[in-house]
Amino acid sequence: MAFDYDLEKFFPKNDKEGKAFEAFRSEFGSDYDYLLIGIGHTSSIYDTAFLNRVGLLADSLEQISGIQAVVSLPRIEIPVFGGLMARRKKLVHLNDPELLKEDSVLISKSGMFEGSLIGRNNRSVCLYVETDPGISKKRSDEVLAQIESVLAHFQFPDTFSGGKIKAQKYFIDKLTVELLLFLGIAGLMVIIILIAMFRSFSGLWMPLIVVGFSLISTLGFMEITGKGIDILGSVIPCVMFVVSMSSAIHFYGKFRDERAAGREREEAVITAFTKIGKSTFLTSLTTAIGFLCLLTTGSPPVMDFGLYCAAGVGFSYLITMGLMPFFLRYFRVKPIDTFGQKSAKGWLFLWKIIEKRRKAILITFAVLTVIFGVGTSFIEANNRLTEDVRESSPLMIDMRRLEAEFSGVRPFEMVIEGEDLFSYENLKKAEQFEQEVKEGFKLGYVQSHVSLAKTFNMSMHNGNPEYFHLPKTQEEYDKMMYQLRLNNVFGEDALLAFLNKTQTRARISGKVYNVTGKEMLRAEKEFTEKVKSENFPFNFAVTGSARLIDINIQNLTLNLAYGLLLGFVIVCIIIGIIFKSVRVAIIGLLPNIFPLLAAGAVLGYFGIPLKTSTAIIFTIGFGIAVDDTIHFLSRLKIEMGLGKPFYEALKITFTGTGKAMALTTIVLVAGFIPLTVSGFLATFYLGLLLSLLLVVALAADIFLLPVILLMFPGKLKSKK
Repeated sequence: MAFDYDLEKFFPKNDKEGKAFEAFRSEFGSDYDYLLIGIGHTSSIYDTAFLNRVGLLADSLEQISGIQAVVSLPRIEIPVFGGLMARRKKLVHLNDPELLKEDSVLISKSGMFEGSLIGRNNRSVCLYVETDPGISKKRSDEVLAQIESVLAHFQFPDTFSGGKIKAQKYFIDKLTVELLLFLGIAGLMVIIILIAMFRSFSGLWMPLIVVGFSLISTLGFMEITGKGIDILGSVIPCVMFVVSMSSAIHFYGKFRDERAAGREREEAVITAFTKIGKSTFLTSLTTAIGFLCLLTTGSPPVMDFGLYCAAGVGFSYLITMGLMPFFLRYFRVKPIDTFGQKSAKGWLFLWKIIEKRRKAILITFAVLTVIFGVGTSFIEANNRLTEDVRESSPLMIDMRRLEAEFSGVRPFEMVIEGEDLFSYENLKKAEQFEQEVKEGFKLGYVQSHVSLAKTFNMSMHNGNPEYFHLPKTQEEYDKMMYQLRLNNVFGEDALLAFLNKTQTRARISGKVYNVTGKEMLRAEKEFTEKVKSENFPFNFAVTGSARLIDINIQNLTLNLAYGLLLGFVIVCIIIGIIFKSVRVAIIGLLPNIFPLLAAGAVLGYFGIPLKTSTAIIFTIGFGIAVDDTIHFLSRLKIEMGLGKPFYEALKITFTGTGKAMALTTIVLVAGFIPLTVSGFLATFYLGLLLSLLLVVALAADIFLLPVILLMFPGKLKSKK
């Protein structure tokens, strides 16, 4: 199978924001197909030997196939206008230390390239390496390897880098290793648990074979349909592992219970198939519904995750129902030993405690519900572009260094629209507007059609950085425009990257320190309110890849809430149909709201933001956690269908399904806990919070559900 790291799959495609970004990119190019390479120096960078080596490095990098351009301080050339033809001159004198010293003073005074190509205190330089847009993973890895080889050849003692192709390689390499690691740890833990619980070789190999075929079916289906493994996709094998294991354990446990009750092998298989088959179908259905609720998010990677997990649940059900009866009919199964008998006595003892402490249990859950509800109210939807990578990783160490030395790594893009944007009056207005943008969004270095106009003014004065400002008079501007038209500058790519040919749309581009998406959206709202009254002669709109991710996170929260509500309604209808009672349907949902509030409280109290990786926990957790409730109520219905009184049926249900629920929860947690060793915080939170949610769900099903049924039985008490 192929591994996938495509940032664009998280972008909304068909809404207003997505279409605006596509229009921006088709006009001005991509805003994230680049690699930043920082090179530190022990003293000032205005050292002829150092800058010459940096220039040679840039020349070598530009020879690599897949790299479109390399921008660096030693290679900057300024057009000089005069006479009939423009000439170009280097911005800095690379072979004259005295003139280079003068250059440093003029460049520092002008503020040119400060925070972009020139680092803080003039102790580092940055190379902006532009790669081919849409470059394939294989080719980008080759390009990165060649870049690293060239860097090693030049032996600069202090280098650091960050960008799409480096992040892509880091993510996919980690995903590849972690996928095998998760499955290995989960498999080992589950084997230990199965041996401890069943004390039987058949209780080990039967569930594992079911799991193996379920995994192969799900991953094979992904491969056939062209789905690669992305960050969310790397969790699918673990999800399928625990879901399929749960079904197999329920089937195996029920068969052993029937054999312990004195039934013959064939009768025990048929009974297990009949009883477990129905409840497992319902639990598979509700689990699949939980995953399918992710289709409401509108985010393709999240939707794919939900769809393939739901398909995997279906495969798991069919494989369990097909293989387990065969295995149990033709292979020896060890009967329940004294350990199992002691376990049954333990559940009877727990039942007596629940009977005596009904009110205490109900009050305890009520108090905890209030506490968890308050914590859940503190949840905020937020994101940071690189927050899923641990701070100790090499990728983040380099990213933090780039932020410290230069103007941040988060791209910022804004488009302005108006008439004749390169006119003298509009350039002056745009300069004022750009300054407000810089202050409002706390941008570092900013590049736009205004900065290019300032560069062209330098060109009118022999490339002197002292003239890096707009022409001071209309007359100076007219002279500059005459030279620009004479030399066909308006047709050059450098200007077209920031101003379209009709001069009606322009781009303001910059970098921001890695602030959160919520902070950026708040800054945008405040900025919009502030400039409303200033009557600039153009409209503006913030766009870019980073903003699309911010918007996607905000929309995802509402969409997931809608999906979760839809899941509640569907599951409620299913339970209501089984028991033909709205009352029982509501009772069945109450224990499953409690664990969701518990997970929400952890997010709220510990300040963990709600984003893609944490938001999907609620729909996944609900779909899996409701399984135990379905098993419990299904068993209760079966026992009452045999003519047993309500109280006796509830007691038998508790002692019979409690053990199976506890065992499957242990297995589920053993499958998800390995995710906490991940190098990605998204995967870490997924494993931690799902494990917590499942444990709390088990507690609610063992203590809260029986108490509610005992205290508010309604018509159940009189049903036969």
